[in-house]
Amino acid sequence: MRTYKLAAIAVAVVTLAGCSSGHKTTVVTSGGETVTTDTGADKTTTITTQGGSMKVGQNAVDPASLGLPVYPGASTAEGGGWAMQSKEGGGEMVTLTTSDPYDKVEAWYKSKMPANAESMNVKSGDTASAVFTVGKDSDKDQSTVMINGEKDKTTITLTHRVKKDS
Repeated sequence: MRTYKLAAIAVAVVTLAGCSSGHKTTVVTSGGETVTTDTGADKTTTITTQGGSMKVGQNAVDPASLGLPVYPGASTAEGGGWAMQSKEGGGEMVTLTTSDPYDKVEAWYKSKMPANAESMNVKSGDTASAVFTVGKDSDKDQSTVMINGEKDKTTITLTHRVKKDS
């Protein structure tokens, strides 16, 4: 539940912050203090509360830091990604795009991911989707690659989640 509250605060703050040139805002509530730092230049906002922290934006996550293969030539999508840390654990997600066709991207990931990691591959008309997962929902550590292809663009979403021991 705390994760959803932190995410909701992050979305609200990013929406309100818009395209500002960088500033720090502190909000004090009965639940504690929330500090928002908008770096402006690197298009990233960081929200810190007593429950954890979240960084969102264009440069919030370095794709190479997720421990997943990064498709050659793919670039970070406009929305970028997010990274979150709390007492329960943390997670990171980044979205990449490439003009390479879906089939080429899917085949590349199939060659780079562990055998049997591909849990879904669906094609319908001009669109296609595939999902590669390493680790189960119940595992401490889980990583996912989601690939979505359209006519002239392929989107790759990389996620990594770590649960802390209770």
